Parts: sequence; C-alpha cells; structure tokens
Amino acid sequence: MSKIKTMLKRLGTPKLVSLYGSDNVEAIAKILHDGVNEVKLVDLLFIKHGKQILTQKAIRLAILTRLSDRDRGYILDGQDISGREVSRDELERLAKMKWGRKNRTSLRFIEVLDLDEEYLPPLYQRPPSKVTIVPKTLLFPHQRRIKDNITRKLLGGENRLLVHMPTGAGKTRTSIEAIIDYWKTYSDRNSNIVWLAHSEELCEQAVETFTKLWEIRGDQEISLLRFWGGHDTHRFADGNNFIVASFQKLYSMISSDKDASFRAINELKRSCSFIIVDEAHKAIAPTYKTCISYLFNENVTKLVGLTATPGRTKEDVDAINFHGSETDELVQFFDKNKIALSDEQGR
Repeated sequence: MSKIKTMLKRLGTPKLVSLYGSDNVEAIAKILHDGVNEVKLVDLLFIKHGKQILTQKAIRLAILTRLSDRDRGYILDGQDISGREVSRDELERLAKMKWGRKNRTSLRFIEVLDLDEEYLPPLYQRPPSKVTIVPKTLLFPHQRRIKDNITRKLLGGENRLLVHMPTGAGKTRTSIEAIIDYWKTYSDRNSNIVWLAHSEELCEQAVETFTKLWEIRGDQEISLLRFWGGHDTHRFADGNNFIVASFQKLYSMISSDKDASFRAINELKRSCSFIIVDEAHKAIAPTYKTCISYLFNENVTKLVGLTATPGRTKEDVDAINFHGSETDELVQFFDKNKIALSDEQGR
C-alpha cells in the first residue's frame, strides 16, 4: 500500500467517513451489504478524487496530523532537522498553506509522501490565439463551387437548374449540401423536398447521404420518407419531409384510380417546394416527364436536375437554333440554366 493510503487508513473510520461524506457512505454501505472499513473508505476517496485528492484542504490537513514534526517542518521551510518540534504558530502556518504547482510547500508535501507531480494541480495551458477548424463534411474545391452556385441561383430566384458533374465527382453529396444550405434559409418549412431517382440503389444512396449530412448540419428535426418499392404511402400534408421516391412508384400513384392514392399524390403535389431529379438526362422521357410536371408548381417549386451526361452550356444554347435534339430538349426543360465544373468562378 502506498504511503498516502497508509496514512489515510490510520485516520480511522470516523474521520474517513467525515472526509468522504456520511450520507454517501451510508448509501454505499447499503449497496455493499457487508459495510465499509478503512481500506474501502480510502479506496472510495481515491475513486472520488483520483490524483487530485490533495486539492481537498480537509484531506491535506488530516494527513498533516499523521506526519512527524520533522516532516511537517520540512514541508514548511525546507529544513530537514532530526528531533525538531513544530510550534503552534508553525502548525497554523501549515494549516493556511496554499496548494499549487508553483508553491514550494506543495512540492515538499508530495516529496514527503513519495508522490509524483500528477498529484499537483494540472498545468495551465493557455489556449492558442488562432485555431483552424476543419469541417466534418469538408468539400473539394470543385464541389464547393458547384454547391455555392446552386445555392446562389436558387436564392436568386431561378426555379430550374441542370447540374452537370462527371461520374465520380460527387454530385449526390454536392447537391444535398446545396439543398441543406437553401432549406436552412427557406422561410416555409411546412413543405416537402422530393428526391426522384429511377432505381432503388440511387434512392438508398440519397437517403444515406442526406441522413449523414443532416445529422451534422441540420438545424431542426426533419422526417426522411422512403417512397419506392414496397414502402407504404405516407401522409404528405404536414410537410418538413425529405422524400426519396422512385419514378415507378410516383407514376403508379399518379395513374392509379384508387381514392387513397389520389389523395396522397395530391397532398404531395400541393406541399412540394423542391424537386431534385437524379440522372436528369432521363427527365424528358415521357413517364419521367409526367411525374416531374405533375409535382412541379409554377413559381413555387424549385427543380434541380443532376446528370453526368455532357450537354451544352448556357452560352452554347443561346448561340444556336434548336433542332429538337435530346440534349437541346433537356436543357430547355431546365430553362437553359446549366451549372458545370467548367465554370471555375462558380457563376
């Protein structure tokens, strides 16, 4: 047993109970059933205070009563004198000693008890004047340019955007970051965001990405709804939902003759303020176009298409006469507003 524990044990049960707190000891004794003794009380004091046990003045004073006059005198003035007798005045000075890492009495106190400097108060470390905070969702520069451009155009009043990013450039992550930026500035949260994709794999990818980012960047609770395959039809009227839907599920609801399906899909149409179309080059296919056009509310709903398929820039579109090509039709569907990586300035 260490020297400090031996000295504390010699204080006896009543004093140790007083140092630990009688109410706490009684509660612990009931749990232990077999009661407490000096060894257990000393262990409890170390569990409670750890190596900062000597910051407790009452414990320091109690230990001083068990030290020899030679040790007490050494702690007081650094003189190690055999047969020394400590006066009443010196004892009073010891009782008033301050505890600190720079106090010589504190250093001599732990020396007498054969303790290391971890029993002294922790070293003060001045906080740095400058720190660099790295976001948990750090974007690459090209992703940040695209994200900022999307957000800027949406807040600037654009209602339709086509975002072109090559495969592997992170279009799902980038677009959801932009959606969150926009949604956090949007005054009416009682509406819905709808993410449309043509496969369950893409739907689940959107769910996973949005969940991860909203947990870090979100500012309130939001419901995430799966709306594809065998997932049940939801109530959409309350809003504040991120809805991931497949075109197949949506089209079946639109074309259904069931009253429940009609009510649900109309709730979704009335509450839809934001549509994101993954693999947007498919948006002009008849079935997909029907779904998008049905949900889109003119001057109310924002529409963002994501594609990895190359197309013409806005300047290209403005400079030519349309000939009905699929690329031209796609860009026109998104009001000729295209954002691409080639736009280094993010405009």
